[in-house]
Amino acid sequence: MSRNSDFFLTHLSLQDELRDAVLLVFANKQDLPNAMNAAEITDKLGLHSLRQRHWYIQSTCATSGEGLYEGLDWLSNNIASKDFRFQTELEKAVMDSEL
Repeated sequence: MSRNSDFFLTHLSLQDELRDAVLLVFANKQDLPNAMNAAEITDKLGLHSLRQRHWYIQSTCATSGEGLYEGLDWLSNNIASKDFRFQTELEKAVMDSEL
């Protein structure tokens, strides 16, 4: 991992437009003997420092497909739950304004 990846994640985490975005990281190439595992990548990228962000790291092997569906399921579920929370907040705001 390079300093560029650290800078990129820090820069993304400061963007107001992305404050509610979820982050999925694929720890790919897990079939290779010298590949960093998910914990090592988490440390290298400093993901634990993203305090106000909802993130997940999924070990994968793209050539076999291992881990890809699990990561995409996590992403789908978390986007859907954010949409549900937003819809609920919107409905509450509309109801409050009608009172």
